[in-house]
Amino acid sequence: MKKVTYKIEISLKSPLIVSSGETDSIVRSMIIGIDGRPIIPATTLKGIVRSNYIYLHHCQHKIYKCNCEACMLFGSQNNRSSLVFFEDLKPSEEYYVGIRTQTAIDRYRRAVHLNSLFSQKTIENTTFCGEISIYLPPELEKQNVKEKFEQAVKFIEMIGSGKSRGLGHVKVCIEEVGNRWKVYLNFKSPVLVGGRKSATNFIEGINYIPGSVVRAALAKFIVLNCKAQNDVYSESSEKRFWVEFKNKEACQRCEFINICKNFKEIKISFFYPKGTKPNPLCDMICKNNEDHGFYSELLCGSEDKETKCSKCPEGNNRVEKYAGLVSNGKPYSGIERMYMGKTAINHFTKTALKGSLFTLAPIVKTCAEGVVFEGVIEGISEEDLEKIKELRIGKYTSSGFGIACLSFGDRKENEEDKLREKAKQFSEKYKEIIKNDNSNFIALYFVSDILFKVDNLPAGYIPTEEYLEIFKNAIGIPEGFDIHKIFSQINLFRGVDTSKSDFTPKQIMYSAQAGTVLVLKTQKTIDEAVKELVKFKGFGEKVEDGYGWFEFYEFKNN
Repeated sequence: MKKVTYKIEISLKSPLIVSSGETDSIVRSMIIGIDGRPIIPATTLKGIVRSNYIYLHHCQHKIYKCNCEACMLFGSQNNRSSLVFFEDLKPSEEYYVGIRTQTAIDRYRRAVHLNSLFSQKTIENTTFCGEISIYLPPELEKQNVKEKFEQAVKFIEMIGSGKSRGLGHVKVCIEEVGNRWKVYLNFKSPVLVGGRKSATNFIEGINYIPGSVVRAALAKFIVLNCKAQNDVYSESSEKRFWVEFKNKEACQRCEFINICKNFKEIKISFFYPKGTKPNPLCDMICKNNEDHGFYSELLCGSEDKETKCSKCPEGNNRVEKYAGLVSNGKPYSGIERMYMGKTAINHFTKTALKGSLFTLAPIVKTCAEGVVFEGVIEGISEEDLEKIKELRIGKYTSSGFGIACLSFGDRKENEEDKLREKAKQFSEKYKEIIKNDNSNFIALYFVSDILFKVDNLPAGYIPTEEYLEIFKNAIGIPEGFDIHKIFSQINLFRGVDTSKSDFTPKQIMYSAQAGTVLVLKTQKTIDEAVKELVKFKGFGEKVEDGYGWFEFYEFKNN
């Protein structure tokens, strides 16, 4: 059964009255919650949505023993439970309490009715917020019930009493809340995640964990706990630890059925040490004193203008590029490693294998709490995430490395309004710097590597304009945007398919380093540009594994 969660916001266009039925002398009170603040009760909201659903979708509803679509969804009197769960809506901000005094009219005499004077409390100038959860069995999914339910909620125009007198007029916004969670990997043992292979016998782990590595650990966990599979090899292929939903009888009893069914839809970001992220490659740091902070090359405006530290004396104020991690606006240096000498064993002589001495350098500390990495997992519900007690991540997991327990932060909300404001501020400031009012500019800051392929790359020298066009098309920047500036480091990326026993080499791709900044030029308005760009989770290849994820760049105080 699929669960969908919505965030609902009801903005008041006129004063609202939802009476509690209680009176204090002649004043009728608004219904309030346990915290003393006014609410829109879940019962009121459910009744309106159900009524809208029946009206809009022409449900053949009967009062008794009804099996119409609305009753299947909202429940009915003949012991059918509801699949929709509402909560009381509460004010998200300050609100104003008003008093409306009125009287009844005697319809025969056309005069005031005796002893009918009363007052009502109203709520004004606020927005009520809450959540709605809906559980959809397969038969209702096929009937597009999800879309029909959303239409019924959006059809709400008035709530409460006094609607014919102009009260209770509202504007409703409903937005699906994805299962997108901040996740912490709390390691109980040293962790070693391999990066570029060295020709020496010194094996040092990288200081981040790609989403593909976390996905592989999750896949191994699912396969090893599978009740319908007796081997680590897939039944339909020769791949090891390959998750595929078999839809067998044993699958229906498996607690990981939802993860298994939706495994391809799960998106996993890069994980970085807690509280850190890659430094934008356009931000340079003072060579003399790191405490002086970072200075953006974008503030220079022209190629011939040099970025300098404003806190150092002239002549000794040089800055340099910094491509590492940052925390709280300063270079991050909190990673501690342990150096461990190892050797392979000859299984015949039971002694050290000649020429096999090597050194491991796993991470043993990233913060005061130990080894903690943070990232985002999308597409798994909170209930299913809590079932994953432990993952083994990285290399040498069978030898005790990479044992991680999961803990969860807040759900990551859609922040399009904040992104739009951030983009507007950047565009206005950047247009002042370069003295160009004919276009709008948006800077994308990539928080992970960008993987991309280029077929038939021209040989020899490539002009900058042609190179930017090749890069734009390779990573999939939409039409209507051109790359105005780029700050990046391009490397070759190649790996092996570890799901196969022969470790088949993968196709060579290009990789733009995490921290890449693209300044996009467009004739669209900022609102249009942001709306277009936020449709993309990321750019390039393997976006589902965290590659190519981006944020909107903003100028730092310096």
